[in-house]
Amino acid sequence: MKKIYFAHCMADYGNERERAALKLLKEKFHIGWEIVNPSAPAISGAFQGSPTRNSDPMAFFRKLVQECDAVAFLFNPGGKSVGASVAVEVLEAFAWDKPVWAISIPPNMDGHIWRSKHMPIEVLSIEQTRALIARAA
Repeated sequence: MKKIYFAHCMADYGNERERAALKLLKEKFHIGWEIVNPSAPAISGAFQGSPTRNSDPMAFFRKLVQECDAVAFLFNPGGKSVGASVAVEVLEAFAWDKPVWAISIPPNMDGHIWRSKHMPIEVLSIEQTRALIARAA
């Protein structure tokens, strides 16, 4: 079975946007694909036990991307930017020549998914990403 990594901001973990994006992914990749969702309890728990959690937290997620066959990323609300961590995951996918898919979920939750051959133009800084997560909490 092939795997697709679902890169998205922690601000969307467990919310309606995440559910809408997962629905799109399941529709697009419904046969022979497993969705690797970093917000899943098993992955979250494995990250908590990761030896690089404090020194290089993204190493855990870069390895997950490397172990997958493709990556799908969710744009932040507004459909123009991604957070710093999502950008790292997408860059890792491109570095390993993996197919990348972009997802946009507008306020009406009628989302779109398409093949992306380029990095998102607007990448939030770590501080901006943390602020977005804090606002969502």
